[in-house]
Amino acid sequence: MEPEWWPKAEADINTAVANFSIKLQEGLEVPPRRLMSRANPFLLYIRTAPSDADTLAQMVIDAYLVKSAQTKFGKVLEDIALCVCKHSKGGRKSAAEEMDLEYDSGNERTIVQIKSGISWGNSSQHAAQERAFEKAARILRQGDKSVKIRCIVGSCYGPSGITDKGTHQKVVGRDFWEEISGWAGTSDAVLDIIGKHSSNGLFDARRKACERLIEFLKTSKAIDSDGGVRWHRILEINMDCAQKHVR
Repeated sequence: MEPEWWPKAEADINTAVANFSIKLQEGLEVPPRRLMSRANPFLLYIRTAPSDADTLAQMVIDAYLVKSAQTKFGKVLEDIALCVCKHSKGGRKSAAEEMDLEYDSGNERTIVQIKSGISWGNSSQHAAQERAFEKAARILRQGDKSVKIRCIVGSCYGPSGITDKGTHQKVVGRDFWEEISGWAGTSDAVLDIIGKHSSNGLFDARRKACERLIEFLKTSKAIDSDGGVRWHRILEINMDCAQKHVR
């Protein structure tokens, strides 16, 4: 059963995901030459070597979407997490340096660094993160020595689990979403919203981009009359488009 706070959070998340989806759709309106300038023909070829134009176009579009969206969507996920926590636990953007979120429960204050997934940073960056937690906790205690500080690195996706890292807890996937909301169904509810937007305008924008790209490849003689892919011509087009894009 949905908690009372969810409808308001759902409306805000809908807006955030819709805005991101619109930006992705607009990004797919670039000329086919731009798409080809960003493609890696060698990687495309080694990945199952698609022999037909439709499969090739879909792979080019998918690679372009991943490159253009991955970093930006990390910020969207952070905003969604802040929104969820605000409505469920009174969470807020943390005032502590290098922290993303904080919320209170009784005499305990939780400060959170939000990560998209679990694969981030090297050993020196992880060490810097631990120092940032120690500094933030020290500063917060100066304002109120009685407050208990709890530090979390929260990953929006990955294999669920909670790990004690000494200076902080690592909370991943479903456990992270439940931690910041108090509701076990939060991650599924957020995923449903994202899926709704991906199946609407973005699906249509992707289809149209594929059609434009296939037409361009046919005109450029990279596609045979029977729909087969001429890979040496694909390489030539990629190099030509990349050079013109750099200029």
